[in-house]
Amino acid sequence: MTPNLNRLKKESLYFSSFYHQTHEGQTSDAEFITNTSLYPLKSGSVYTQYPTNEFEPLPALLEKNGYDTAAMHAYEKGFWNRDDVYQNIGFKHFFSQKDYSKEKKIGMALNDQQFFLESIDHMETLQKPFFSFLVALTSHTPYEIDKEDQTLDLSGYEDPMLKWYYQTVHYVDTGVGKMIDELKQRDLWDQSLVIFYGDHDSGLVNEDSEMRKKADVSSPVAAFELERRIPLFIKKPDQQTGRVMKENGGQIDIALTIIDLLNLKTSYMMGQSLIDDKPNLTGFRDGSFRYKDYFYEADLTKASGEGICYDVSSEKKVEMKFCQNQVKDVSEQLKLSDKIIEENELK
Repeated sequence: MTPNLNRLKKESLYFSSFYHQTHEGQTSDAEFITNTSLYPLKSGSVYTQYPTNEFEPLPALLEKNGYDTAAMHAYEKGFWNRDDVYQNIGFKHFFSQKDYSKEKKIGMALNDQQFFLESIDHMETLQKPFFSFLVALTSHTPYEIDKEDQTLDLSGYEDPMLKWYYQTVHYVDTGVGKMIDELKQRDLWDQSLVIFYGDHDSGLVNEDSEMRKKADVSSPVAAFELERRIPLFIKKPDQQTGRVMKENGGQIDIALTIIDLLNLKTSYMMGQSLIDDKPNLTGFRDGSFRYKDYFYEADLTKASGEGICYDVSSEKKVEMKFCQNQVKDVSEQLKLSDKIIEENELK
C-alpha cells in the first residue's frame, strides 16, 4: 500500500513506536505540538483561542539562527487562523491556496502529488539554509478520489469510506516517491534534513469499524496502537543506511529532535530528543501515556491515577507500580503546558 514510504526506511530513521498527541484541534493541534513542543488544550484549539500568545517555537528559533522559514499548505490562508499563527511562531513566508495551481483537486484541495512538486518550486525561492513545513491534504477526510486514481485492489473490503481512505493513502505515497525523486534531481535531498510524519488518526477506528476488525483488535493496547500510532521518518543529511528506532515518542519530541540534530539550543520546550539514550515519556491529553514497556490508560470517570497499567508486549494488565510515577509526571506536564498557553507565561 505504501511502497515508497517502505523504501524510505532503507535510508532514514524510522520510528516504529511513534504516536500522535492531538486532541480536539486535530491537524491544528499536530502543527502546534510539532512547532512549539507544548501539549494541545483540554478543549478547543490554541490556533483559534490563543493565536497571538508568545511561545518558544521552532520556526522562530531557526530564523534566529539564519534560516529562511516557510509554511506551505494548498488551502485557504485563514483556515484555523493559520495566517496569524504562522506569522506569530516565526514563519517568514506562507504559501497558501493562492500560490498553487488550480490542477485536479482531491478532497479538500490540490492533489498531494502536484502539491509536493509545486512546493519544491517554492523552496527554491527561499534563501539557504531554509526550513519548509508542508501540510498535505489528500489523505484527509472526506477521502474523495476519482476512480481513475483508485489503483489498489481492495476487493476484500466492504466499507466504502475505508476503501477510499486506503486509496488516498496510496496516492499520497506515490506523491512522496515523486517528491523524493525530484529533490534528488535538484540536489536538495542528500544535503537536507527531511522529516515525514502523520498528524492524527483516520477517524475510522471506532469499535465497530472494519479497520478495527481487519486489525484484529482484541485488547486496549491494540486499540491504542491502532488509534494513536503514526509514521515518523527522519532522513539526516547524507544518510545512506536506514535504522529502525524502537524507543517510543510523540509529536512533542519532533522540535527537540531537530534542534539536537542541528546542534542548536532552546530556552524552553517540553519534549525530548528522540535520538538520545533516555527513555521518552509520551503523554496524551487525557492523562494516558506510553513509557518504556508500558501503556497507561487513564479513566476520566475516576480520580487521577486510578486507570489501568498494561505491559505492551503481552497486552495484559500489570500492577500499577509500573506506571505510578509517570501518572504524576504527565499530570504536571499537562498543567504546566496549560499555564504557559492560557496565561501567556512565556511573554
